[in-house]
Order: sequence, then structure tokens, then C-alpha cells
Amino acid sequence: MSGVQKVLLKLRKNVQDGDYYEAYQMYHSVSQRFVKQKKQDQAVQLLMDGIKTMNQYNQHASALDLAERLMELYSSPNTDAIAHLAQAFYSFPLDSAQCDLFIKSVLKWSKNDVNLNHIFGCRYAKEGQYYNAETHLINGTLDSIKVLADMELEFSKLGNMNDAGYYISRACLPLLVMGKYSEAKTCLELYTAGLNPELLVENVQDTPVSSHKLFNFIQILIAAIGRNQGQLFSTIVNNYQSELSFDSFLTDCVAQVGKVFFGIGLKQKQTNPFAEIMKNMLNPAPQLQIADDMDMD
Repeated sequence: MSGVQKVLLKLRKNVQDGDYYEAYQMYHSVSQRFVKQKKQDQAVQLLMDGIKTMNQYNQHASALDLAERLMELYSSPNTDAIAHLAQAFYSFPLDSAQCDLFIKSVLKWSKNDVNLNHIFGCRYAKEGQYYNAETHLINGTLDSIKVLADMELEFSKLGNMNDAGYYISRACLPLLVMGKYSEAKTCLELYTAGLNPELLVENVQDTPVSSHKLFNFIQILIAAIGRNQGQLFSTIVNNYQSELSFDSFLTDCVAQVGKVFFGIGLKQKQTNPFAEIMKNMLNPAPQLQIADDMDMD
């Protein structure tokens, strides 16, 4: 049995016996000793065990502190760091305050790494926390787009909106604010295929066949951006103002999309636009009824 394994067995017994603070102190001090001896692998192994064990026994604050120590061992979000932080993340209960703090700390340390955002978003989506999932998936990888589209489709079946376009607008508009046109277009196509493939408008001159107005709006918006038609953008924003105005998240996004792609400045209060959009994403939307005629084939 190696020295590390002996230490781990001792520390686990301390935790099992309820000596949480003593175990936490030992996890910390012994890992620091390994770091000074330039034994990073052993330090990582010890800290990972500490994070998982402490979370297992509901000592989430101690687990969070050990996770902070773990991040200090890495200079950047390389493959090993991401793998270990993902394991640490899954050991935290998703509804705990420490999990929220862990995510914030990791994203600050990693400078909003796309792979970590993907990992966070996928877990939130799987556990039905759609508003939290949106923020991370929008800031994630290309693989996040399919997860996002599938999630919004599921959200549309469970949510309270009577327009199929509301949910996909929550995904596509922030992507467009970030200048991610191709990702937004792909997301719309994947979502539309899940509803009814025939609803996708291929040409801006076509008349949308959907009875859901926001769905028509987002289709025409994507087409207008693809063809660089600023006048069409202004027209549809005006025509769909009543459908957009019920949710400030939508109107804030649309205003920024106009600036990003067409240099069109709509009247908005002076704020940090993307920060406001991300904040609004976490707020539940106004409550409406699900449309009886929504095609979910």
C-alpha cells in the first residue's frame, strides 16, 4: 500500500467518525506538503478524494475550499484540470450554495472556459434546471448547441408559453448577441426539426406557415441576418413589437442583435447589455398558456 493510500484511508476514517474538521485540515496540509515536494499527482489525488468525501458527508463548505486548492494546482484549464473539475462539480449537490460558488469560482479561474460551461450546462439541462442551463450552454462548445436545442424543445413541452418561438428565441437571441450566427442558425434548425421540419422558412420572401408569431419572427430574423438585410430587421422588429415586449429579455437581446449585425441602435437604457441579458435569462418568463395546437411531432 502506497503512502498516499494510507493517508487516504486514515482521512476517510476520520470523516466516517465525524471528525470533519480534523480530516479537512489534514487533506489541506498533506496536499500542501505534496505540492512542496513537487508531487502534483499525489496532491491532486488527495484533494479529489477530499472533495468527494466531504460532499458525501454534507461538508460542502470544506469541499469547496479543497476545490479552490485544487484549482491553484493548475495554471490553465487543460485536459486534466477540466476532467478533475468536472468530477468535483458532479460531487456537489446541484441545489447547494457551495455548488453555485464552485461554478462561479471555476469560470472566473478558467476565464469562462467553453468546455467547463458545456459540462455545467449539460448537468443543469439533464436535471431540468433550464434557465441555469441556458446560460452555460450558450457560452459552451459547438456540442452545446444540440443540447441547447433539445433542451428548449423539452422546455417548450413543459413550459407555459403559447408560442413555440419563445423557447428557441431564448437560445438563438443570446447566441446572436455574441455574434454566433451559424450556431444560432443550427440551433433553430435542430429545434424546428423536433417540432415540424416543414415550418423552417428557407427564404425571406416566403410567408411563414406557423401560427406562432415569435417562431415566425426568429425564422425571419435568422434569414435577414444571413442575407445582411438591415431594413428587413427593422421591419420585423416593428411588426412583432407586441410579441417581443412582454419579456424584457427578448427586447434587450433584439436591441443588441441590431447593433451587432446591422449597426442599428434601438433606444435602450444605458447598462451593460450582455450582463443584463444573462441576468434576465435566469428570471422566469411571464406565465401564459400552452397552445393546444402546437405541433410536437
